[in-house]
Amino acid sequence: MAADAGTVDRCVEAEFRVWAPARHVHPDAPALLDGVRRRGLACALVANTFDPPALFRADLDAQGIGGRMDATVLSAELGVRKPHPAVYAALVERLGVDPAAILFVGDRLADDVDGPAAAGMQTCLAAWYRRDPGSAGRAVTICTEPLHVLEILEALVGSGSTGKI
Repeated sequence: MAADAGTVDRCVEAEFRVWAPARHVHPDAPALLDGVRRRGLACALVANTFDPPALFRADLDAQGIGGRMDATVLSAELGVRKPHPAVYAALVERLGVDPAAILFVGDRLADDVDGPAAAGMQTCLAAWYRRDPGSAGRAVTICTEPLHVLEILEALVGSGSTGKI
């Protein structure tokens, strides 16, 4: 017997809620995002997610992150996942800046360093939750804690580069 759309939606939402304890932001994330914005820079979130976008966005709001974003790009809305070039193109379009003005920060080499770099963005490998095993010996900027990103941005801004995150 096939389930109706309302039943499917309720089941998907129930599953999303069950996993809520596993989704959390780093305690320093609000300070990082606020620090970026105090510097007059934009903040964006790019996520590979299969979760329904409305639930994902509501969760970002509940965790105090959603309102700090100038743009959000979700793979579930695009139909492709990082490192597909369309993901980075959507980010550039939503921020309305040149790709070279973006500092893309994430914890996976293929998705968050190689993909955005191929799109012309500056990159930073985030290593506070995990270290991508392929990063050994790679010449990539690595930050070991969220607030370290602010130091990287300061260096970029000081060198004349425009930064966005």
